[in-house]
Amino acid sequence: MAMLLVSDYGKDPAEWQDRLRDFIPAVEVRGWPSCGEPTDIDIVLADCAVAPKGGFSAFTKLRWVHYLGHGVGDMLRDPTLDAGVLVTRQRRKGMAQGLAIYVVNALTNQHLRVAEYRELQRQQRWERLSSLVTADVNVLVLGLGIIGVTIADRLAELGYAVTGWSRSLHDITGVMTIAGPDALDDALAAADYVVAALPETDSTIGLLNRKTLALMKHGVYLINIGRGSLIAEDDLLSALDDGRVRGAQLDVFATEPLPGGHPLWSHPGVTLTPHAGGPPANDSDETFAEVVENYRRLHNGEDLLNLANREWGY
Repeated sequence: MAMLLVSDYGKDPAEWQDRLRDFIPAVEVRGWPSCGEPTDIDIVLADCAVAPKGGFSAFTKLRWVHYLGHGVGDMLRDPTLDAGVLVTRQRRKGMAQGLAIYVVNALTNQHLRVAEYRELQRQQRWERLSSLVTADVNVLVLGLGIIGVTIADRLAELGYAVTGWSRSLHDITGVMTIAGPDALDDALAAADYVVAALPETDSTIGLLNRKTLALMKHGVYLINIGRGSLIAEDDLLSALDDGRVRGAQLDVFATEPLPGGHPLWSHPGVTLTPHAGGPPANDSDETFAEVVENYRRLHNGEDLLNLANREWGY
């Protein structure tokens, strides 16, 4: 049996071979592009889209694709992936915690007006700026998977008034939760900060567009750590220019890497990071354990953990 590791983030197939040997002695881990005979490949592990690398067509005996992240939309939409192949996604607590730290940092820097104090420091001016009481700051978290729930929990613990919106209703202590498209408009209108933590599906692509941005409170601040396609970037730029949106911190973009010369690079209201998320998580044991458990389940004909739903798109 052979696994193919496809990585844009420098994952080492030799490390995977060493870590898995004790649990799956028969498996051979190969690293793209050295995939050998494609018909040997039973399992693909990937932290990036496979379509730009030729897709899945050559792997005629493929049984399982595991995405080493949370969003599997690229995999599920790949026309070269046979409908009978099982697709799973990672549900790593460490990654969710790292992204929550990223969001907390972005939001609190804005709430506490850190950039303005930095300018006052440059001018050597001793001046106190007003800030809203934390409990009066309304934060809307879009998406309540493991990442969105972790973000909502951390912000609620800090005392923010947090609302979580998702496809189906959740119950989260200390967080108001709402569900479905009918509940979204009022929630957008009430939010001081909107945090996008949604997967990419047919219903979420372009969700934050000219129409929905116009519903938002004047001076709202956006943070996107979900997928770049959630925001219509031209519409966001217009909303930034007219002041409807005060600013945005973006970690994901419709096209990555973000092309040189793109107006998001230089817009004064935008802080961007290159799909870097939060601080690195020490969760490699969690990652390997999940792969090993799903391999055992695959071998024994049992249901796999975190199986993607092709109908839902995640």
